[in-house]
Amino acid sequence: MKDKWKVTFKSIALTLIVIMTINCSSPGEVWREIKSNANKLWGDKETLTTVDRTKLGSLQETVSANKEKSKEAIENDNLDESKKLLEETLEAIESNEDKINKEFKNIEKYLDKNNLDVAKSRLTEVKNQFKDLVNSKDKIEEAINSDDKDKILAVLDDESIFGKDENTYKSLGDDALPHNNEEAVYVTEEATAISNDAIEYSLDKDTDDNEEYLKETLDTKITEVIKKKSDELSDNPLDIYKFVRNNVDFEAYAGSRKGAAGALEQLAGNDYDQSSLLIALLRSKNIPARYVTGTVDVSVENAMVWTGAETPKVAADMLASMGNKTTAITSGGEIVTIRIEHVWVEAYCSLCEYRGQGEVTDEKEWIPFDPSFKTYKKVEGTINSVEKDIETSDIADDFYYGGVKTEDNFGVKNIYNDDLKYAADDIKSQLEKYINEETLEGKRLIDVVGGLEIIPEEIDLLPFSIPNTLVSIDSRSSEIDNNKREKVSIEVSDTYGIGGELSLNKTAVELYGKKLTLSWIPATDSDEEIISNYGSVFDTPAYLVEVKPVIKADGEVIAEGSAIGLGQVENFSIVLDRVGLSSQSVTAVLTAGGYYALGLDYGAISENEITNIQSRMKEAEENAAEKDYYSDEVAGEILNGIIKSYFGELDSMNKISAEMSGVKDTRCLSFGISGFKPTVKYLYGTPVDLKLGSVYVDIGGDAHSVVSRDGDKEKEKSYMIKTGMIASAMESSIIEQMCGLPAVSTVSILNKATEQGETLYSVTKENVNEVLPLLNVGDYVKNEIVNVVNSGKEVTIPKNEINYYDWTGSVYIVMDNDTGAAGYMIAGGYAGGEGANDLSSVNVWEVFEHFIDGFTEGIKGAIPFIIIGTIVAIIAPEIVAVVATILCYAFIISSIVSFTELTILYAKGEYTTQEYLNFVAEIEGMLCSGLAMEKVMKSSLYKSIQEKFTNTFIKTYNVSKETVSKVWDRYGKNKADSLLGKIKSAKEAGATETELIKVTEVLTADQYSKYLEVMEKVYSKGEIEAKNIDKAKDSALRDVKNEKLSVDEIYENAVKSSISSVTDIIKAVENGDIVLSNNLQKGNYGEMKMDVYFESQGYDRISIDKVTDLNEPTHHGIDGVYYKADGEPKYIIGEAKYGSSTLGNTKDGKQMSSNWIDKRLVDAVGETNADKIIMEKMLNADNIKSQLVHISDKGEITISILDDEANIVK
Repeated sequence: MKDKWKVTFKSIALTLIVIMTINCSSPGEVWREIKSNANKLWGDKETLTTVDRTKLGSLQETVSANKEKSKEAIENDNLDESKKLLEETLEAIESNEDKINKEFKNIEKYLDKNNLDVAKSRLTEVKNQFKDLVNSKDKIEEAINSDDKDKILAVLDDESIFGKDENTYKSLGDDALPHNNEEAVYVTEEATAISNDAIEYSLDKDTDDNEEYLKETLDTKITEVIKKKSDELSDNPLDIYKFVRNNVDFEAYAGSRKGAAGALEQLAGNDYDQSSLLIALLRSKNIPARYVTGTVDVSVENAMVWTGAETPKVAADMLASMGNKTTAITSGGEIVTIRIEHVWVEAYCSLCEYRGQGEVTDEKEWIPFDPSFKTYKKVEGTINSVEKDIETSDIADDFYYGGVKTEDNFGVKNIYNDDLKYAADDIKSQLEKYINEETLEGKRLIDVVGGLEIIPEEIDLLPFSIPNTLVSIDSRSSEIDNNKREKVSIEVSDTYGIGGELSLNKTAVELYGKKLTLSWIPATDSDEEIISNYGSVFDTPAYLVEVKPVIKADGEVIAEGSAIGLGQVENFSIVLDRVGLSSQSVTAVLTAGGYYALGLDYGAISENEITNIQSRMKEAEENAAEKDYYSDEVAGEILNGIIKSYFGELDSMNKISAEMSGVKDTRCLSFGISGFKPTVKYLYGTPVDLKLGSVYVDIGGDAHSVVSRDGDKEKEKSYMIKTGMIASAMESSIIEQMCGLPAVSTVSILNKATEQGETLYSVTKENVNEVLPLLNVGDYVKNEIVNVVNSGKEVTIPKNEINYYDWTGSVYIVMDNDTGAAGYMIAGGYAGGEGANDLSSVNVWEVFEHFIDGFTEGIKGAIPFIIIGTIVAIIAPEIVAVVATILCYAFIISSIVSFTELTILYAKGEYTTQEYLNFVAEIEGMLCSGLAMEKVMKSSLYKSIQEKFTNTFIKTYNVSKETVSKVWDRYGKNKADSLLGKIKSAKEAGATETELIKVTEVLTADQYSKYLEVMEKVYSKGEIEAKNIDKAKDSALRDVKNEKLSVDEIYENAVKSSISSVTDIIKAVENGDIVLSNNLQKGNYGEMKMDVYFESQGYDRISIDKVTDLNEPTHHGIDGVYYKADGEPKYIIGEAKYGSSTLGNTKDGKQMSSNWIDKRLVDAVGETNADKIIMEKMLNADNIKSQLVHISDKGEITISILDDEANIVK
């Protein structure tokens, strides 16, 4: 296959890769207006008011950041940079000392005035700690004056100066992986060892206490949904039984989990929950009903039609998979009967009345009903008609040989493969044809994707017995024994065990469907007074107050803890006590003062629950001015919506994927957190400043029981890997969907890493000592890798940390190669997704205003998912696009290559873990960017919005369609409105539309907004001569990237920079009129000389940050990129070095090496020019040259040609 591809096609494929990666999306985004807005709606915080930290908080931010940067500089052998950062730290302490002491005095005055003595003692403690910091200046100065690397490191690690690093991450170690598969365990006994234990079912006439069998219990509460369904049904107990029997899907977990309401809302449940539903409906009709617990023998024929298994062994696996006590009875080595513990219902009613023998009201008996046993039929999906004629072996070969292995053979990079993409395109085209030709609307989803459908039981007479052979009756009771209920236990405690302690113990059914939040409230009236005085916890000096944790259920406090300092670290643990299985414990590290939603997934999230969230959020939106945004009504609702929508969408995806993968997936009781994670600044371990940080989700407990219907274990393993990848991708997309924030997850960042050519390493117990030194990641990540590989797991991780918006960090996958269980981790020890924007610098109330505006729309995307989670649901017109998208996800992953075959090859060692996982991630990326988004882009919703806003903008702002498109695509609709207005004003002042638009690629929305305001001043005030306006533009383009400069300051700098030209400056230096007094001026002089030289050779500078002044702040990255259409070469990438200065080494490799340039090219020239350069390099590498331009102290220029490793070759 490889030979047929030409270089030109590969260059096109490269462009496609970029598009695919950018467009990698989740199905929830069908409901968003334009995909390109996903990473731009909030990315630049354009409309938000910035807020300052306290003076002490700002200082500690500088001290902490400089410490880390200084240590990194030493690791890169850049001693000068490390010392420079220490100088900045010293200067920050000295310049802020008086300001902070003044801040202390103002606080002390307020505390004295209000007799807040406890808070004053806390202030005194922090003042003493600050004195210790000030007294450490001598040690810092000694380090600055030293050339001893070890001495400098010792100072940086000195806790008496910089304090102790807070441990805010957790370790997986030997714990169960978050995305886990529980193994089926059951007993096997020979039939000869089992006597004929069958007994006849005897109807009971006992009427001891009918009131006992009419009462509500935890599991049978008559909720609104139960009452509504009861009103729809007749009083005939047979009709009530048939409703449950024929409509509620069987799930094989053990014990009571979701109760009657949950079974009804989800139309699914095990024997306990279906019995609870039947009992609740009967009791609502005043019919006494009770639970019966016993043992039954299920024939293999019944077991197979009950579970959908293709063999008796698989039927036993499915029934035992979630901890149900199961015995496989064999004869001659073959399973002939499956014995299980089981629960059913008896209802006290007139046997004659409902058996056609006339009404006999005085004679009643306990009639048995077994609602959870039912038979199923297999439905073949029409999607199976799509051809699957791809040669697996060819794809596998292309994939395996497509990447470039590292010399050490532990890593691989450049795994993208054109042939693989072509094969995927083939199948995508077939699927697109199917969806276009098939009318999905009005069909049942099961008829499209296939699956199991309940065969209705048509009976007209009350039963005398249960469907399977009765072995024993162990108990009859009005409610479920408490040890047969799943339970949830939560503990919160601080790291040192001195405060913040909270505990909660509830049954799972008590918490079903509730909004659970964990937050912190003022510990005392004095604490509340102080917070109220400052306005919020984010404006209050953190060290002044204490708070205490509270857990609320639907807004009501159900647990309250003890006091702890605001901003302190708290340890959180939740134990999911599962009947028949070992308990699962999930831990997290939280911050006192944060806000968190605690999400429990009972197997599905009901439509009722999601619509209730939507209704409450609308109410909050209507009353927003009257509510505290950082409250249960707003923050709690948003976070609850995020975590519940995540689970709801994921469960629906998993259900369809399971049907198409030939497995039965039953979810264990699962748990995840979504939260607003504050950023905290510490002084010697004491929190001094707390701000809103980012939104995140952490899915710590995503356990399943997965059983292949035909017994193929490789299907189970590949399904676990597929769904783990999807789950990780959705962890970031759910934040984008709900909040409009760009977000990161393990899979999304791995995609970015592979797109950027990062090397991915597989770390095992055998190679950890060799690979660990090769990784440029944090020490705590390395420690975590050691922990997990020593427990037998394998880690896949990019070599370097990845940067995305304000987020920089590591992601990695921890895999159990035997089962496919995995943890998709973000550095910091949590398995989830996180907003890529740091919101600590913006006004928290405006943040929530934005969230409220977007949330009620974003949650609409979750509702269709919940609806189609029921496989027999009818596909309504409004959810056709969602169905098409899900089909793409599930179908391409299942069809592009036989995962069974691929997994077998992987198990034989022919593929490494990261190759296998990235294969899956790559396919998902292609899928999401392909058919799914094409469907959305063709939808009437998209077209109407696009047309409406484009025409409105053109008319309102008198700009071209191209300008509207460029601003909209770059910054999103919400920000386009404001920015186009500023373009209009600048145009009216004299600027051209073309010059105003060309800088959009390199500026954020906030920066572009400032730039437009400056340009309006430049043209309207008339202070700058026309010939020097380009210099003013360059100055403004540079200064808008400095957040601290105002529009007026940027304009003043532009005026100054326009006064003298670059050639005048160069002439003054070379005539001796200006003396280059520092390295900054020498470097800037060198860059100006290089610009003038290449321009004299006919080249145009296409890089953005042009130096026009000797005292401009240093800009990092590529010095200059130049272009000449007929030049040889066409493109020159230049680095200017003055005097004895040489190329340095960085974590990305040597300065001006190919890898170093690739990481900085987009920042230097923008995406459009970068794409052109990359394309040109692929077509004709000789048209791109890297050159070192050396400028002597006499102004003489020497040009050297560099190779890919930045070595001089000419």
